[in-house]
Amino acid sequence: MSVRRAAVWLRLAMAVVLLGWLMQPALPAGAQSQQQSPYVVIVLDDTASLTGNAPDPRAQDIWADVQAAAVRLVNSQPAGTRLLIAPFANGPELTNLYPRQARPSAGGVTWKTLATADDARESAAFVNGLPANGQSTAIFPAVKFGADQLAAIAASPEGAGHPLSLYLFTDGLDTSGNKQWLDQASNLLATLRQDPATQFLYSGFIQFGQGLGTPCPPGGFDACAGTSPERPLAFARLTTAAVTFPPLSGRPLRSQAAVPVSISIGAAAPPSAEVDVERTVDQPVGAKLRLLAPSTLAENGDQSHITIDIEGDPTLPPDRYTGALVFQSSDLLFVEGNRLPYEVSYTGEPTPTATAAPSATSTPSPLPSATATRAPAATATPSPAPTATATATPPPPLPPCDPSQEGGCGGMQWWQIALAVLVLASLAGVAENFLAARY
Repeated sequence: MSVRRAAVWLRLAMAVVLLGWLMQPALPAGAQSQQQSPYVVIVLDDTASLTGNAPDPRAQDIWADVQAAAVRLVNSQPAGTRLLIAPFANGPELTNLYPRQARPSAGGVTWKTLATADDARESAAFVNGLPANGQSTAIFPAVKFGADQLAAIAASPEGAGHPLSLYLFTDGLDTSGNKQWLDQASNLLATLRQDPATQFLYSGFIQFGQGLGTPCPPGGFDACAGTSPERPLAFARLTTAAVTFPPLSGRPLRSQAAVPVSISIGAAAPPSAEVDVERTVDQPVGAKLRLLAPSTLAENGDQSHITIDIEGDPTLPPDRYTGALVFQSSDLLFVEGNRLPYEVSYTGEPTPTATAAPSATSTPSPLPSATATRAPAATATPSPAPTATATATPPPPLPPCDPSQEGGCGGMQWWQIALAVLVLASLAGVAENFLAARY
C-alpha cells in the first residue's frame, strides 16, 4: 500500500469517528452538571460551647456528636468530590482550613479531592483531631466565607457546572451579638441562587443541642435539621442525572415519574420522610404546568423512590417543557444537591383514526377519541388512572422544538450540524482522493 493510499484511509477513519461523535444525542438541559463531581464546603463550629464550657446555660457537651456527624457526611460523599472544611469560632479560621493552606489566595482556596478511601480517612482524621476551644462564636461570617468559595469556583472554568453544597454544623449559639445571623445567611443564599452559576446551590443547617428543629427562613437553607444521638442524620442521594416524564396525556393532562433515592442513616432503619417537591420551568407557561400534592418516600429502605405527578392545563400548547425539580425535606439531608433537571412534552390531541371508530359507534359521545381508547369506563368520572396508562403506552413522537434552546431537542444542536456538514464535505474529498489514488 502506498503512503498516499495509507494517508487517505487514515483521513477516512478520522472523519468517520468524528461524525459518530457528532451524532450522539444530547442530554437534557442541566443533566451534564449532575454528572460532574460536586464541590462541598463544611462550615464547622469548634467553639468551647460545644463542650459545655460556656456561660450560656444552653451549652452542652456535644462535641463528639458534632465530629461524628461531620465524619459521616464526609464518608457519604462520592469519589471525586472536592472538599473544603472551614472550622470557625469568631469567624472562619483561615489558618486552620482543610486541606491545610497558609491563607486563601486571591484566586480562592485549595480543595481536597476525595479520590480514594485514604482521602476520606485523612479528612475524617482532621475532623476528629480538632479541639473545640474557640472563645466566641460569629456564625454569619463563617457561612459567608464558605458561600464565597463556592461562588468563586462556580465562576471559574474549573468548577463551572458542578453541583455545589454548603453544610453548617453548629449549636446555633452566636455570642457575637448578631441575633439575625440566620436571616442574614438565608438572604445570602437566596441571592446566590439568582445567579445562573450558583442557582443549584444546596445548603443544610445541622443544629445540635437544645432548641433543635429551628425552622428555615424561606429561600435560604434547603434543610434545617436538628440531630442528636437519639435522632441521627438521614442522608439522601438522588441517584439519577435527570427526570424525563412520559408525554402528558388523558383528561386531565397528566404524567408520572418515579425518582430513585438512596437513603442512609447508618445502622438504624430509615424513617418515613416527607419530601416537598417544587418546580421551576424554563419556558413561560406559568400555572399551565404544575406539580400535584407534595410527595412522600414510597417505601423505607436503602433504595426508595419518590413518585411525582405533573399536570397540564387543558389550554397548554403542544411543546417540550424543561426546568428543574427541587426536593426539600426537614427529615433528610441531601448529598450531591437536591435539584434535578426535568423535561416533559405534550403533543396535543391525537388525530382520530379508524381504530377508535368501534368505541364511538357503541356510545355516541363528543368526547375525544383518546378517552375512548385509553379508559372507556372512566369517561363519566375523570380520575388519576391515566397516569398509569400513560407510562405503559408507547410514547408519541416529540413535537418540533427550537434547536437553539439550551440542551437542544435531545439531538444534534446547530454547531453539531455545522460540523457534520464540514465532515461530510471532507468525506467527499477523501473519496475523490481515494479514487484518484486507486485508478
